[in-house]
Amino acid sequence: MRVLIAVPAKRDMLYQRARDSILDLRWSDRSQVDTIFLVDGDNDIRWANLCRKLKKARTLALEGGYDALLTVESDIIVPEDALETLAAVEADVVYGLFVLRFPPYHWNVATRMRPRGEVHFLSANPQAAGAAWGKVIPCEGHGQGICLIRTRVLEAIEFRNPHPDLRAQDWYFSFDCQRLGFSQMADLAVVCGHIDGEVIYWPDPNCQRLYRLEDA
Repeated sequence: MRVLIAVPAKRDMLYQRARDSILDLRWSDRSQVDTIFLVDGDNDIRWANLCRKLKKARTLALEGGYDALLTVESDIIVPEDALETLAAVEADVVYGLFVLRFPPYHWNVATRMRPRGEVHFLSANPQAAGAAWGKVIPCEGHGQGICLIRTRVLEAIEFRNPHPDLRAQDWYFSFDCQRLGFSQMADLAVVCGHIDGEVIYWPDPNCQRLYRLEDA
């Protein structure tokens, strides 16, 4: 299995700890994995910037004959076995786990999403979140901070963001997957840190807020 790891990044958000964790990802045959950091052109709106870079990653993955694309944002600290673990899940799209960087700081796993803006996050139910910890569960998408996408999905779906001032491209990607019948799963064993300036958010079901903070 050949995998392209794409890291869309602004130059001022290319964190060394995140970068090092991405470069240290394990794979049985590392010659079958390529990593690209997309750091060009940072003048457009943030989500437009992200979408444009993911479009480029999609093109490279399709033209390069890769079997899957792993997207990892440059502020995400990934565990060493993240790629192996996500690739082992039988699903079209597989998400790792991290904390979203805006209040109320939910986990990135959505159990329900509707086009008009309704979204229910797993972490809104602490009991359900605790029960799902470490497991692979179905989801309705959301959060490409770390996300493995099979080539058959890339062939059918192009990253898009018609309203980059309101939402990120992952919102529309999730609905496109639902519409076309692609399976989406979240692996809650792939626990990632999310860097936000001076702090790192880590999912943690043992904390009252379901996350803990670490100094960056």
